Amino acid sequence: MKRYVGLDVHSKSSTFVIQDESGSIVGRGAIPTTPDGFKQLRDQNLLEPGTRVALESGTVAFFSAEQLSNLGLTPQVIDAHEVRVKASRPLQKSDSRDALELCEGLRRGIYR
Repeated sequence: MKRYVGLDVHSKSSTFVIQDESGSIVGRGAIPTTPDGFKQLRDQNLLEPGTRVALESGTVAFFSAEQLSNLGLTPQVIDAHEVRVKASRPLQKSDSRDALELCEGLRRGIYR
């Protein structure tokens, strides 16, 4: 079954939410923002090659995107402003909510 990942990336750790095609949450948690942490995300959640991963633009976004790509995943870096504008609750910011907003937006195809 197809899966979508929202990843709220920070310099030391990153929070993730994984949804299936119907929008059910099938995984969530946190990983270190390291090559091994991204490998752990892929392996422990049985993410297939090509699984799309949404992350906001920021200082570690492109490092993270490169690492995810090296693991066979398909990162999509989304402008942080666009995420805020399209968020269902833009004033209630948290790492897990941001990861969910990214995942939901990726699954529904609302980002440019």
